[in-house]
Amino acid sequence: MRRLLPSPDAAGSGAPGLSDAELLADAAAPAGTAPFVRFNMVSSIDGVGVLDGASGGLGTPADRRLFPLLRAVSDAIVVGSGTVRAEGYEGELLSPELRAWRTSRGLSKRPLTVVLSASASLPPQAPIFDSNPAPLVVIAAADAPTERVAALRDVAEVELLESVDPGGITAALTARGLRHLHHEGGPRVLRDYLAAGAVDSLCLTLSPILAPGRPGFGIDAPGGPAAPAWMDLHRLYEEDSTLLGDYRPREQHA
Repeated sequence: MRRLLPSPDAAGSGAPGLSDAELLADAAAPAGTAPFVRFNMVSSIDGVGVLDGASGGLGTPADRRLFPLLRAVSDAIVVGSGTVRAEGYEGELLSPELRAWRTSRGLSKRPLTVVLSASASLPPQAPIFDSNPAPLVVIAAADAPTERVAALRDVAEVELLESVDPGGITAALTARGLRHLHHEGGPRVLRDYLAAGAVDSLCLTLSPILAPGRPGFGIDAPGGPAAPAWMDLHRLYEEDSTLLGDYRPREQHA
């Protein structure tokens, strides 16, 4: 994998063969105390966000390498309940090497896994509750059905919020001392965060795949459109025709 942006310099930053240590350093949150809200998504060249029912169908070796590194530097992995249903999230989310990397830096062995389920509709039998060893919390709305909340509390910690919106979610997690919040979708969650101006980084993998005729396009979601959110390309990698970009909000678009 080579870094195309920032532009290669005399030190050879654009040469292939970036180490995991270099990629982990790139993925770290900016210095400071403010929350850092990152999303990670994948798309085909023609804008399809899912193959065979899951985003993993679009994965390439480059994407599969960088994805866990983005997880490893975070304080929490945040994911919507629809994505949990589609992707499973059972088992370890980090390799032994990345868990050791975290503990060597004084971090917990695993980031907190946060599932967003406003109506508490995620079934307590979901695999994530049986075989994900990470600490886990479900965020639901304060008016979610009592019986659903009680069922989830049998298998996980549940935090109820008056409003399960981007601002409320981020505030609740930062109140736990969690600053670097790594979101993995789905598209509806991303749309809501973009509409709220609550995204600090969008890591988007463009897989060198054409997948015409699939329903749905890109990382968009059904529902009312949000205002366009202009982004600047902060960092860009390439490997075997896979492009992996990190986009940051543009303060002003002329």
